[in-house]
Amino acid sequence: NCGNLQTLVGSTQNAENYDALHETLWQWHKRYYTAERFRLCVVSRQSLQEIESMVRNSPFANIRRASSVIEKKPAKINVFPWPASLVQKRVEIVPVRELRSAQIAWQRQTSKGLDRLAEVISSHIVGHEDVGSLYFELKRRGFIEALSFGSAMRWRDSQLVELGLELTRLGEEEIDHVYTMSFAWLQLCQDADLSTLERLARDWCRVQQLKFEYQER
Repeated sequence: NCGNLQTLVGSTQNAENYDALHETLWQWHKRYYTAERFRLCVVSRQSLQEIESMVRNSPFANIRRASSVIEKKPAKINVFPWPASLVQKRVEIVPVRELRSAQIAWQRQTSKGLDRLAEVISSHIVGHEDVGSLYFELKRRGFIEALSFGSAMRWRDSQLVELGLELTRLGEEEIDHVYTMSFAWLQLCQDADLSTLERLARDWCRVQQLKFEYQER
C-alpha cells in the first residue's frame, strides 16, 4: 500500500480503519517479505567457511522462507517499445555547445542468468584498454577520447544496449569509419564461439580478482 494517512485510512480515521490498514500491511508482509525474494552479497577477504558462519549467525538467517509457492508473473512481455519507423535510423543532432559524441543503441533479448554475463563479456571485447579491443583501435587512430558500453534500459525479457563514444575532432570527421569499425566489433561479439567466450570470461574474472586484491583500503 502506498499513500498518505487520508488515502490509506480514510477521511473518518476511526479505530476500525486503522485496524484494517494494519491487517492489510501485515498480510502483505507475510506474503512477500520472505527469504526467496532476498539477495545478499558479501565481499570479504575471509574464507568461504568464515563468511558462511558470519552470515548464518547474522539477522539475515532469521528471515523466514515462504510457506507456499508464490505465483509467478508471465515470463515474457512481447512488447517492442519502438515502432518499426523509429528503428534502424541514423539521427544527427547539432548541439548548442561544442559536443562530439555518438551512440549506437539496439534491443537485445535476454536469458535469465546469462544476460549479465553476456553483457560483461561483450563490454570486455569492446572496451578493454589492451590490444584487440574496439576502444584500443579507435583510440590508436585518434578517433575517440572515451568509450562506454552497457545496458541503458531493461525490461523483463529484453534490454536496450548502448555503445557510447566520445569523439575527437578527427573522429567526428571520420564518423562513417568509426561506425564501420564499431559494427565490425559488435559482429565479433555476436559471432564469438563458446571457447572464445569462456576464455574471455576467465580473463575478465582474473582482472576483477586483481582489482579486488589491489584496491585501496
